[in-house]
Formats: sequence, C-alpha cells, structure tokens
Amino acid sequence: MTKTDPVVAAVRRDLTSAHDLDATALRARVLAGLRRVVDSDVAMFYTVGFTRRGLGLRDWLIDGCANGGHAMALVQSCPELLNQPASLPPQRDGRPYDVLRPRPHERRAFLEDAALWSPGQIERSPFYARVFVPFGLTSQQRLLVYHGDRFVGWIGHMRTRGTQPFSVADRRRLQPLVPTIRTALVTADRLERAATPEGPGDLVVSPDGGLEFATPAGAAWHAVPAFAEALRRHIRALDRDDAQQLAAPLALADARITRLDGEGRVRYLVQVVPIRPARVAADAGLTSRQRAVASYAAAGATVPEIARCLSLSPETVRTHLRATYRHLDVANRVELAAALEAQTP
Repeated sequence: MTKTDPVVAAVRRDLTSAHDLDATALRARVLAGLRRVVDSDVAMFYTVGFTRRGLGLRDWLIDGCANGGHAMALVQSCPELLNQPASLPPQRDGRPYDVLRPRPHERRAFLEDAALWSPGQIERSPFYARVFVPFGLTSQQRLLVYHGDRFVGWIGHMRTRGTQPFSVADRRRLQPLVPTIRTALVTADRLERAATPEGPGDLVVSPDGGLEFATPAGAAWHAVPAFAEALRRHIRALDRDDAQQLAAPLALADARITRLDGEGRVRYLVQVVPIRPARVAADAGLTSRQRAVASYAAAGATVPEIARCLSLSPETVRTHLRATYRHLDVANRVELAAALEAQTP
C-alpha cells in the first residue's frame, strides 16, 4: 500500500472543506496549498476571455510575491502582454502555444516549461521578459484547467533564481492533488459567474471611484466588490496621468473609461461590457496538418488546390478532410466553415 503524503492530505482536506469562501479567497487557498506541497516561491493563477482587443488576460492572482501588485500592473498596462498565446514563442515542434488548443497532457498534470519549449526559449519571450524575469522567477510548472470546453484558468508555480529547480519527484508529489485543484478552481469559477451581472452597463464616477450615476446594469456591476475595487484603481491611475481615455479589464468585465471635464470638476464615464468566457476551439483535436487543410477547405479551395498549396497528394487531402468532418461532426464545407467561424470572437 502506498503511504499517504501528510502534507498533500492536509492540503486536500483544506481545499475540500472550503465551503464558505468567495471565488478569490478559494483561488488564493489553492495557490497557498500548491506552494506548501512543493515549496515553491511564487504561485500564480490567471484566466482569459474575449475582450474588445481579442483574447486577453481576464484575472490575475499571485501568492508569495511581495511585488505581486506591481506584476499585475505590468501585465495590465502592456497590451502586447494581454494576448497570452501571441506573446509566447512556438513550442519545440513549431506549434503555437494556445490555451484554447491544449494538448491532452497539459490538462492532466503539472508540466515544466522544458517539456514544451527548448531551454532558454521561454525566458526570451515578451511575457517572461517583462513580467517574470524582473522578479527573478524561473523553473516553472503549469497546469491548464477546463470544465467541459470552458477554459477555467491557468495555474502555475515557480522558484526564484539560486534555488533548487523543480524535480520529477516534485511533480509526482503534486499529481494526486490535480483533481482537487481542478474541482476547487471550477467551483471558484461558478461562484464568480453567479455573482456577476450578465449584460453591459454605464456608470459615472468621481476621481476617487465614488459612484455618482449608473444605469441599472451599471449599478449591478458596481455592487460586485472585485469590480468596484479594480475600477477605483484604474480611475485613480487615469486621474494621475491626466489622460482622456483608458481601456482596461476589470474583474470579468471590459471597461472603456473616458474623462469628462465640466462644471468645474472632473468625472469619468465608464462603459462596461462583460468579458466573454474563453472556450476550447472547435479544431483543438485536429492535427496541425488537418487544421491547415480545414482552413483552405473552409475558404473554398478545391482538393487539387489544397494539395498543391500544402505539397500533399489529393488522396491525402481527402483523408484529412474526412477525419476533420468526423471530428467536427459536419457533413460538408458549408458546415465546416460555420463550425470554424463559430470559434472566432
């Protein structure tokens, strides 16, 4: 009989008994438990959604980093970093990194960066260079969490330079906790969605973030503590910079904040739009070659044209198309085009 790890067992009990926490507190407990099991210096969680600018970071939570707030500000202030897939280099096999097209093993276990990228490749990416490198973070392990086809979030933990890198034993020790971590993060996602308004709204607020006027939907958004706090931070930052407009993700919402000058004082118009949740792409289970064939076919290319463009035989193209139709449960090119278009925000 395998001996139960007492620390793992204690963290599992702590997470499964957390019935009275809100979404942020539950995620924070997951991060603290993760650090406790593998003795990591920093643990992080984020999820993504479709904002006005495309797929971008929606929430960001850090445990164990004294400069966590500064790291979050860095991410939110750099539009090129908000698109996570675009800011990371291609993987070892040349395939783009995309949380909406996960590999099966990324969903089952924590993986080291070295399992996906060549040594040194990940550290040179814009996201790492601007956010992680300044804090001396390295030796990362990551897990992608989904609920059905909904992307719940990315969770990872790191050690700082000068400490011992994570070992295979660390990953094995953490593996029994993966189902518990997944359940806790799915629960946090449900709690968050239950407390969040569904539609867009408008607000007018003072420079200190105080509410002066709101549509009914806007008032509902302002009643969400995480949204109201994030709004206050962004309003104060905009007021200090004396800028005229700011677009920012604010706890499940995308907001356009516009400065209004008049009547001897300043106010801010906040136009709020819910962030669409990210879902696994319809073509996630296709190979890169099948995806290329499907893209050409959906655009109207004939089998000989596809074969010529991809340097394949016509029969190979037909084989890829048949496999793609089965995977997407479509019967023809019209349905194929509709299935691929449906995944685009």
